[in-house]
Amino acid sequence: MSQRNQISRRQTPPRKKSRGFFWAIMALGGVVAVALASFLVWSLATGELENNNGQAATPEVTGAPKLKADRDVIEMGDIKLGKTVQTEFALSNVGDRPLQITDKPFIEVLEGC
Repeated sequence: MSQRNQISRRQTPPRKKSRGFFWAIMALGGVVAVALASFLVWSLATGELENNNGQAATPEVTGAPKLKADRDVIEMGDIKLGKTVQTEFALSNVGDRPLQITDKPFIEVLEGC
């Protein structure tokens, strides 16, 4: 009888682990990624993105591009001749048309201001 039990055990093939759950999660992740990418492309194309305040971004100038700096004056105090200094400022287009910079930008340094 023990041989018969061993034979019957050997004849049943081993069960494969189901990977259906894994593939379902992968498919769901793919669908979410495609939906997110589609939303971002649509938002960029229609200009529906919002600014940091949660309000719809409205241009300050209509019909033309306009460059705006985050600050008008950069005060660095007295600087000795030959000393290199650095500063940072943010530039943004506040118009409703695309801004294109075609020439090299220049900065005007005012002495004694």
